[in-house]
Amino acid sequence: MDKEKTGFITPDELKEALNLEHFDFNEEQIDSIMKQVDIQPNGKINYEEFIEATVVLEKFMIEERMWIVFRHLDVDDTNTIKRENIKEAMK
Repeated sequence: MDKEKTGFITPDELKEALNLEHFDFNEEQIDSIMKQVDIQPNGKINYEEFIEATVVLEKFMIEERMWIVFRHLDVDDTNTIKRENIKEAMK
């Protein structure tokens, strides 16, 4: 991730790495991750913060996958999943 070999990961490097892995995080999500792990608030992630980031990213990835499944099953966009939605989604 640290393409410039500075010993830090910038928000842009983090977003680029996630996009390469097909995780489509928006700017707000990247900012949220940075705020959660950038303990020294300098706008960059160092090694210790990186370890923390992996835990935070795992949480985001699980949540993102759950939303994908939910949206797939919520075929009528009502923010609820009914038996009929599941039947329709499975066709």
